[in-house]
Amino acid sequence: MKKYLFLALGLGFALLAINAFMMAKPTPKAPIYSKLKSYSPYYMEKYIGGLRIRDKTNPEFKEKPKSSELFHRLEAFEKEWGEKHLKIEKQNLVVFDNNGTQVASFALSTKIDIDFVNSFYGVK
Repeated sequence: MKKYLFLALGLGFALLAINAFMMAKPTPKAPIYSKLKSYSPYYMEKYIGGLRIRDKTNPEFKEKPKSSELFHRLEAFEKEWGEKHLKIEKQNLVVFDNNGTQVASFALSTKIDIDFVNSFYGVK
């Protein structure tokens, strides 16, 4: 009976660890994300205590979420930025700056990119 108890505890902790790992993983990204990443003002910065989220446009902005929430918080900031600064026009994704002037334009040639922009950034 005792050896089954240790086996059950071991399996329980392993399942908890796998569940925590799966919840902390970022969502999968499409190829267009790597092009858009350079226009997003948010980035992760290493510091002595771990990682924090910074903003290129606001030097005072520093958010230090827990490790399990880091990628989710960064994605939330990027989604908020994308809703305000991205627009689809005739199969092209247009990037705007804070003043509303066009900064860049990318062709959305694959369905994967179109679906990603629609679902991740909420741009139609």
